[in-house]
Amino acid sequence: TGRGPQNDHAGVLELKIKDFITDFYSPLIKDRLPEITTEKEPPVISFIESKARLAEPHLRSFVLENLKRFHGSSKWWKQGLPGGVKSEIDKKWAAEIERKAYLKREKRNNEHKFEYLGLGELMSTIIYGQNWEDIFRDIFQNKTSFERRIKDIMVLRNPSSHNRKADDQDILDGIGGLRWLSRCIDDHDLNPYT
Repeated sequence: TGRGPQNDHAGVLELKIKDFITDFYSPLIKDRLPEITTEKEPPVISFIESKARLAEPHLRSFVLENLKRFHGSSKWWKQGLPGGVKSEIDKKWAAEIERKAYLKREKRNNEHKFEYLGLGELMSTIIYGQNWEDIFRDIFQNKTSFERRIKDIMVLRNPSSHNRKADDQDILDGIGGLRWLSRCIDDHDLNPYT
């Protein structure tokens, strides 16, 4: 009759099958399922990936605000960005101006260019020269941990940006990176648990 441990295992097996086939129902054990509690599931993956996509613009705004505060609103571009980042962004900006000539007349070109910085360039900018020591060290504390956490977010963000599926490790690392970043920059919108 399937009572005892065998029935318990059948109930666990049914729950595992339901992870993949949500409408699965086993008629053989319908009245004899033991009450099995499962661990609380992590937030929905698409929700977590959407938080990862928010990380870049939120960190960009945070970095820009701090660069302007430290270097001044007229010197932040020249003094606060690594040369390689500026060169790369200038190339992207030139291509954008070819498409949209009116952008050349914009008064805040550097701020518009800054919008082209991705997480990798933002990470390079944060650890660049005196930026780390004078601006960001007190916020992020440890450069190695900072780089690791940003890379964790990048790994989670990149599959969703390129239509690849993130695996379990990407998700766990990304959740940790998002939670850490949200607490460091005091941005609750990035926290996957809120």
